[in-house]
Amino acid sequence: MNRKFLLVGLTGGIATGKSTVSEIFRHLGCVVIDADVLAREVVEPGEPAYAAIVAEFGPGILQRDGTLDRKKLGAIVFADPEKRKRLEALTHPGSASDSPRGCRSSSRRTSRASSSSTRRS
Repeated sequence: MNRKFLLVGLTGGIATGKSTVSEIFRHLGCVVIDADVLAREVVEPGEPAYAAIVAEFGPGILQRDGTLDRKKLGAIVFADPEKRKRLEALTHPGSASDSPRGCRSSSRRTSRASSSSTRRS
């Protein structure tokens, strides 16, 4: 059976109500897929983008527990546009390819909300 759905992209700056709107959508029965969560997941240890980022920027961008030190990495890439583009090239393919998977397996993400794409089930 092919079900129709409405796909909504929810965007906005800090403190503009994205989380509140996402919670309202969720309460109405919508599936919320958080792009911020997807972006963080693709850089977790064990993921291909994680290995590529460490290979590109070195182990100095890691915290003691082996996760990315987002502040250190941010300081590097926001000071150099070419390095930022390189980071984006390493992470965006994972985020983009994960998006359809996120739609199919969104039940594990329904408790997370913020900058989101939303699908009515």
